[in-house]
Amino acid sequence: MKKGKWFSAVWALLFIAFIAVGVYLWFTGGIPGLPSPDAREYVVCPEHLHLEDRQPGSSEIVTFYLVNLSKKEISVVGEKSSCSCALSENIPITVPPKETGEIKMRVGFYEGISSYDQKVSFMVATPKHLEMVPVRISASIAAPPTDGAEADTEPEPQDSAAEESAAPDEPREEPNKSEAGE
Repeated sequence: MKKGKWFSAVWALLFIAFIAVGVYLWFTGGIPGLPSPDAREYVVCPEHLHLEDRQPGSSEIVTFYLVNLSKKEISVVGEKSSCSCALSENIPITVPPKETGEIKMRVGFYEGISSYDQKVSFMVATPKHLEMVPVRISASIAAPPTDGAEADTEPEPQDSAAEESAAPDEPREEPNKSEAGE
């Protein structure tokens, strides 16, 4: 085999091998042991927290979780809420590598609303960058009891006319005709 043909055959085999390795890595998601380019350093969950049948005028503490998937500390250094009715309880927090931290938020359900829907963004600091991570808190608010429901549970007050008609066994005083001016 001549030198030029041998050189071309080697390059053709290398090209085919390179294509085969690329196709393999594309289907398997990357090189084993190395993080893929789209690997996340952390996860905040749940992204949407829905609460059922909350009482108007009440408040409660809800929990989100920051899962640190990296080999370095990650911190939540702040939050921004669409309403003053959702406030952080424990920010700032730092989560060690490969651990999970809790982010506590106090949410208040105002009187006179039938549903609650707020967006909160956590400011997450990694060694590489600072990101705003949005989450959502929603709730259905239980309706306050109506006047009809209260009337069924409490006895109605009776007036004096009702008392007179309800007690026929008692003798009634009748005016004396002779004293009335006959």
